[in-house]
Amino acid sequence: MGDGPLQAGLISPMLRNGSFDDAWREFSGYLTSCTRGGVTRDSAINAAMSAKRTSCCPTEVFYSLLNQSGCFTMLLGTSETSWYTNPDGSMREGRTRLPGRTGKSFCYRFDDEKTGNFAVLSLPHHREHCCRTHIQNLWVDEKWERLGIATRAMKALQKIAGQVDEMCADETSRHKELTLQCEGYSLWLAPNPFWTQRWSDGKEDSPRESFLTEIDWANPSDFEKDMVDDGEEILDPDLTRMDWKQLREFYRRLDFVEVGGLNYVEEWNEQYLRVVRVPLLYPRSLKIGRRVMIWPPTNADTYIKEEE
Repeated sequence: MGDGPLQAGLISPMLRNGSFDDAWREFSGYLTSCTRGGVTRDSAINAAMSAKRTSCCPTEVFYSLLNQSGCFTMLLGTSETSWYTNPDGSMREGRTRLPGRTGKSFCYRFDDEKTGNFAVLSLPHHREHCCRTHIQNLWVDEKWERLGIATRAMKALQKIAGQVDEMCADETSRHKELTLQCEGYSLWLAPNPFWTQRWSDGKEDSPRESFLTEIDWANPSDFEKDMVDDGEEILDPDLTRMDWKQLREFYRRLDFVEVGGLNYVEEWNEQYLRVVRVPLLYPRSLKIGRRVMIWPPTNADTYIKEEE
């Protein structure tokens, strides 16, 4: 499970040609003009982006390839995000119920061809997070442990991210005739064990798959409802199959490397309409030596240098 704020959007040091501040000032001008006339904020953001769109975030390419893959399937929800304006001009988030299970999410089911079983992954997307994808959760039912499902899920994810990374390295690459904004593309995570009753209370003879259609995957407050992790305090060893150091070793075997430059990041605060600096890791994580991990290792220098 990802450590620290679960919905932290990241401003990337790998943006091509220019700083984020310059790009944000320019974008804000278009955004202001688009918000006139009672247009919703999401619609205004999309309109502002289209007005100046000559390039795209590699995350757009990543999710496009992910949704086209034969082994990852988006888990749908029963609601969608709505934004409302407060009297002081700030924004507040709400949920709108949908008539069916049609709400898009950033949670995916990985179907393992070798065993016929599955894994669940949460890969949240953030507008400011352009050059890397956050692996927030990776879950496999304990009845299927040691069958290699989690490893194959990660390698399938790495294959997709590797394609995007190669496109970023080639300045002639285009996605829908748009250039890619980053010089490289990465996966990142914090080795933080987690447990949730709702995903794990299957029958002894077979895992309970009904939770896939009971949870509103479009609403983080729902699929994280009873989730506990190792971020703020030690998780009960009886609830986990690995402690955080064993989990770190699992990802090291997949060539993830630790970096220190992502302990603090900047995110766009939708409520106050400004960029804020937030800690990515809980104080306990920093104290015990837990660090953010990056793949591929060839991109890690960017974040190591950021720390220095």
